[in-house]
Formats: sequence, C-alpha cells, structure tokens
Amino acid sequence: MPEITLETKQTKPVNANQSVPPSNDTVARFIVKQLEAWGVKRIYGVIGDANLDLLDELAKQSGIRYIACRHECGAALMASAEAKLTGTVGVCLGTSGPGIANLLNGLADAAADRASVLALTGQVETFKIGTGAKQYIDQQKLASPIAAFTELVAHPDALPDLMKTALTQAQQRGEVAHLSVPKNLFRQTVRGSVSAYAPHLHQPLHIPDGIIEETADWLRAAQKPAILAGSGVRGAAGQVVELAELLDAAVVTTMPAKALFPNDHPQYAGGLGQAGSEASSILFAES
Repeated sequence: MPEITLETKQTKPVNANQSVPPSNDTVARFIVKQLEAWGVKRIYGVIGDANLDLLDELAKQSGIRYIACRHECGAALMASAEAKLTGTVGVCLGTSGPGIANLLNGLADAAADRASVLALTGQVETFKIGTGAKQYIDQQKLASPIAAFTELVAHPDALPDLMKTALTQAQQRGEVAHLSVPKNLFRQTVRGSVSAYAPHLHQPLHIPDGIIEETADWLRAAQKPAILAGSGVRGAAGQVVELAELLDAAVVTTMPAKALFPNDHPQYAGGLGQAGSEASSILFAES
C-alpha cells in the first residue's frame, strides 16, 4: 500500500472546486419556476408592497394561476383545502407584518389536518430587519408554533436549497412550511437551478408478507370489526369499500376522509368526534 504523503492526501472536499452555475433568474422568477416544477397550479394570496415583484412575475406567465383573495386567512384556508383534496402542496402568499399574521388561522387548519401547505411571505428589506421598521415582525418566531419549517431567505443563493427543503417538508410530511423573502431580494439574481420533484421522494412502502398475513388473521378472527378511515386511505378508497363489505364492518371516517368513503353506503356510520355521529361512538365502544 503506497504511503500517503502531504502531496497525495485529500485536504479538500472532492467537490470543493465545483462552481454553482448561475440561473440568470431573479428570485421572483425562480420561485415561480420552482413551484411550477413541483406541479403547483394555483397560488392564493393578498397583494402587498413586500410581494409586488412576485405578483408581477406571476402575471408574466400562465403555468400558475394567481387567485386574489380578500383576506389572508381565506387564502391560507384555500391552500389548505386544495392540499387536502388533491394531495399536492397548496401555496398561499401574504405580505409582511399583518399579512403573515392574518395567514395564521388558515395555516393552523392545515397543520391540524396535516395538509401540505407552503406559505410565502414578503418581508421588509434586509437592511431593515430587526430595526422595528414599519411592518417588520420576526416572522419565524410568529410562524414557528404552526409551521414545521420556517426560514428567512437571507441571500438569493440560498433560495434553491430553501425552496427544495420547504417543498419536501410540506409534501412528504404533510406539514406547513414557510419562507419569508425580503422585498429587496426579489429582483436579485439566483445562482443555482430549479429542482424537479425527485422520484425517490415518493416510493411505495413494501410491507413484509408476515405482517400482512398476521393482520389478515386478526381481521378474520374479529367478531365485531369496525374500520376507522383517515386521510391515509387516499388512493385506496375503493379497496376500503371492498374490505368493509368483505368483513361486513361498519366504517367511520375522520373529517378529512369523509369524502373518501361513499356516505350513502349502508355500512357507513358517519364521522368521529364532535362533528360525527352518535352511532360511530357506540360502534367503537362495542368493538
């Protein structure tokens, strides 16, 4: 084995000399392109001076439709509803100060139901952050009780990684993600490239045969089975109907999953909880 000398020893990362190619896109244009690459079709928002450049960029393209709302809470609720209904990331937009404050109720709805939502908010200029300037608020502190991921874009070159992380967190974990962008960054150029939705991020789970067989044995042995269906059955709603009929089991749904089982099916017992039915509570108690 050859002796490692100072001349041959690796002293830098192997990618240390690799440069990040410029995208020639402004921050505003990059955001739009990145969202479109992830299949975003709509953005719900309210106009404000801290997000004007992003709205201007949205007006120059046709891939993403901007839905103007009267109140930020409505915008966040719409994004939450889209995420619940489609399984994709819902996106809402607000401005600094009262803009993000008004988003919180709608974002809390998304967080409670584990809906994949990305909130984008304008922020005061970078040189005004922390100075108590008009409409400045520490958005990360404000959003952190609700958003699983919240970051300030402090430099244009950080945007590609932050966008990718925020979208991944929202899509894969069913969480609220949030990015605040200072208004003076929207026109600056980004170094980096748009990342498409990577196939490895959404692979089907492979369950060992033994676990499936054991579960089937439990179901066959159940004397009075009942099924609680949540939003996790999305994409397998038809199979839930087949299973319920095979087991002659009553079916109860959570509120987000109410549309995933035929409400006129004779084995549907209604919802669970305060907005549910008395029959569902009795059935679970007996099961």
